[in-house]
Amino acid sequence: MKTINFIKSLVKKSKAIESAAGYNAFDYTPFSCWLDSILEKPLPDGTVAINFNLYDDGDSHWSMELVASSSFDSEDDDWACEELFATRENPFKWKDDCDFNKTQNFAEEILRRYLAEGKCKDKLMQYKAIGVGFVDGDISLIHKK
Repeated sequence: MKTINFIKSLVKKSKAIESAAGYNAFDYTPFSCWLDSILEKPLPDGTVAINFNLYDDGDSHWSMELVASSSFDSEDDDWACEELFATRENPFKWKDDCDFNKTQNFAEEILRRYLAEGKCKDKLMQYKAIGVGFVDGDISLIHKK
Protein backbone atom coordinates (compact mmCIF):
# COMPACT_ATOMS: atom_id res chain seq x y z
CA MET A 1 0.00 0.00 0.00
CA LYS A 2 2.87 2.38 0.80
CA THR A 3 4.38 1.73 -2.62
CA ILE A 4 1.11 2.56 -4.38
CA ASN A 5 0.71 5.79 -2.41
CA PHE A 6 4.32 6.72 -3.16
CA ILE A 7 3.77 6.13 -6.91
CA LYS A 8 0.54 8.15 -6.82
CA SER A 9 2.37 11.04 -5.16
CA LEU A 10 5.12 10.94 -7.81
CA VAL A 11 2.55 10.96 -10.62
CA LYS A 12 0.68 13.85 -8.99
CA LYS A 13 3.92 15.85 -8.58
CA SER A 14 4.96 15.06 -12.14
CA LYS A 15 1.62 16.30 -13.49
CA ALA A 16 1.86 19.45 -11.39
CA ILE A 17 5.34 20.20 -12.74
CA GLU A 18 4.13 19.45 -16.28
CA SER A 19 1.25 21.86 -15.76
CA ALA A 20 3.58 24.57 -14.54
CA ALA A 21 5.42 24.47 -17.83
CA GLY A 22 2.34 25.03 -20.00
CA TYR A 23 -0.83 27.07 -20.06
CA ASN A 24 -3.41 25.84 -17.58
CA ALA A 25 -5.66 27.34 -14.96
CA PHE A 26 -3.65 29.30 -12.41
CA ASP A 27 -4.03 27.17 -9.32
CA TYR A 28 -1.85 26.73 -6.31
CA THR A 29 -0.36 23.25 -6.82
CA PRO A 30 1.40 23.76 -10.16
CA PHE A 31 2.40 27.28 -9.12
CA SER A 32 3.96 26.08 -5.86
CA CYS A 33 5.81 23.28 -7.69
CA TRP A 34 7.20 25.84 -10.16
CA LEU A 35 8.28 28.20 -7.39
CA ASP A 36 9.72 25.38 -5.25
CA SER A 37 11.85 24.21 -8.18
CA ILE A 38 13.35 27.71 -8.44
CA LEU A 39 13.83 28.37 -4.74
CA GLU A 40 15.39 24.97 -3.99
CA LYS A 41 18.50 26.34 -5.71
CA PRO A 42 20.41 29.29 -4.28
CA LEU A 43 19.61 32.75 -5.61
CA PRO A 44 22.60 34.97 -6.45
CA ASP A 45 24.60 36.62 -3.68
CA GLY A 46 23.55 40.21 -3.32
CA THR A 47 19.83 39.49 -3.78
CA VAL A 48 17.97 42.09 -1.72
CA ALA A 49 14.39 41.77 -2.95
CA ILE A 50 12.19 39.59 -5.14
CA ASN A 51 9.65 40.68 -7.71
CA PHE A 52 7.21 38.60 -9.71
CA ASN A 53 6.75 40.19 -13.13
CA LEU A 54 3.40 39.55 -14.80
CA TYR A 55 2.90 39.47 -18.57
CA ASP A 56 -0.17 39.50 -20.80
CA ASP A 57 0.76 37.00 -23.50
CA GLY A 58 -2.47 37.66 -25.43
CA ASP A 59 -5.60 35.62 -26.07
CA SER A 60 -6.29 35.08 -22.33
CA HIS A 61 -2.77 33.70 -21.75
CA TRP A 62 -0.64 35.08 -18.90
CA SER A 63 2.82 34.43 -17.51
CA MET A 64 4.89 35.23 -14.46
CA GLU A 65 8.62 35.31 -13.87
CA LEU A 66 10.61 35.59 -10.66
CA VAL A 67 13.24 38.33 -10.57
CA ALA A 68 15.95 38.55 -7.91
CA SER A 69 16.95 42.21 -7.51
CA SER A 70 20.09 43.77 -6.08
CA SER A 71 18.19 46.74 -4.64
CA PHE A 72 14.93 47.79 -3.02
CA ASP A 73 13.35 51.23 -2.72
CA SER A 74 9.76 51.45 -1.52
CA GLU A 75 9.47 54.89 -3.18
CA ASP A 76 10.70 53.80 -6.63
CA ASP A 77 9.43 50.67 -8.42
CA ASP A 78 12.52 50.67 -10.64
CA TRP A 79 14.26 48.64 -7.93
CA ALA A 80 12.88 45.56 -9.70
CA CYS A 81 14.93 46.44 -12.81
CA GLU A 82 18.21 45.78 -10.96
CA GLU A 83 18.14 42.12 -11.99
CA LEU A 84 20.63 39.58 -10.71
CA PHE A 85 18.54 36.63 -11.84
CA ALA A 86 15.27 36.03 -13.69
CA THR A 87 13.27 33.00 -14.74
CA ARG A 88 12.52 34.55 -18.13
CA GLU A 89 13.37 31.28 -19.88
CA ASN A 90 11.12 29.31 -17.51
CA PRO A 91 8.04 31.42 -16.67
CA PHE A 92 4.94 30.12 -14.98
CA LYS A 93 2.14 30.21 -17.59
CA TRP A 94 -1.62 29.92 -17.34
CA LYS A 95 -4.82 30.67 -19.22
CA ASP A 96 -7.66 32.65 -17.71
CA ASP A 97 -10.32 34.76 -19.39
CA CYS A 98 -9.93 37.83 -17.19
CA ASP A 99 -8.55 41.36 -17.15
CA PHE A 100 -5.33 42.88 -15.77
CA ASN A 101 -6.84 43.73 -12.39
CA LYS A 102 -8.15 40.22 -11.75
CA THR A 103 -4.83 38.72 -12.82
CA GLN A 104 -2.90 41.09 -10.54
CA ASN A 105 -5.22 40.37 -7.59
CA PHE A 106 -5.06 36.63 -8.11
CA ALA A 107 -1.25 36.69 -8.36
CA GLU A 108 -1.08 38.63 -5.10
CA GLU A 109 -3.45 36.16 -3.43
CA ILE A 110 -1.56 33.06 -4.55
CA LEU A 111 1.80 34.56 -3.53
CA ARG A 112 0.41 35.40 -0.07
CA ARG A 113 -0.73 31.80 0.21
CA TYR A 114 2.75 30.61 -0.73
CA LEU A 115 4.26 32.91 1.93
CA ALA A 116 1.91 31.34 4.47
CA GLU A 117 2.35 27.66 3.57
CA GLY A 118 4.88 27.20 0.75
CA LYS A 119 7.77 24.78 1.03
CA CYS A 120 10.42 27.52 0.58
CA LYS A 121 8.50 30.40 2.21
CA ASP A 122 11.29 31.08 4.73
CA LYS A 123 13.77 31.59 1.93
CA LEU A 124 11.53 34.25 0.37
CA MET A 125 10.76 35.94 3.69
CA GLN A 126 14.46 36.66 4.31
CA TYR A 127 14.49 39.38 1.65
CA LYS A 128 13.65 43.06 2.25
CA ALA A 129 10.62 42.91 0.01
CA ILE A 130 8.53 40.75 -2.27
CA GLY A 131 6.50 42.43 -4.97
CA VAL A 132 4.29 41.53 -7.88
CA GLY A 133 3.11 43.52 -10.86
CA PHE A 134 2.92 43.88 -14.60
CA VAL A 135 6.21 44.93 -16.14
CA ASP A 136 4.70 48.16 -17.40
CA GLY A 137 2.73 48.91 -14.22
CA ASP A 138 3.04 49.47 -10.51
CA ILE A 139 4.41 46.90 -8.09
CA SER A 140 2.28 45.75 -5.19
CA LEU A 141 4.35 44.81 -2.16
CA ILE A 142 3.10 41.64 -0.54
CA HIS A 143 5.92 41.47 2.00
CA LYS A 144 8.24 44.11 3.38
CA LYS A 145 10.71 43.96 6.27
